[in-house]
Amino acid sequence: GIGNPFSDHFGGDGLGDVTENKDPLWEEKIQREHAVSAMVRLVSEHEMQVSLVALGPLTNLALAVRLDPCFPKKLRDLYIMGGNMEGKGNV
Repeated sequence: GIGNPFSDHFGGDGLGDVTENKDPLWEEKIQREHAVSAMVRLVSEHEMQVSLVALGPLTNLALAVRLDPCFPKKLRDLYIMGGNMEGKGNV
């Protein structure tokens, strides 16, 4: 193969070499709290101060609403990068 022709853009590993200088204590900093529980807790603690940006599947958002039906009303903003299955090109 031709190797990685985009190393000047995306680094040698294709991911911007973000793991090259990773924090040696990264494992100790991993949060044990599930993401959905953290979302519900943080939004409840900081009502109308959190803007949520959903860039992928909305599973965690759906679970947060299931745990706390008032979750969306507590958000300052909700931005969703949606898609279009029927459209052609970038829609």
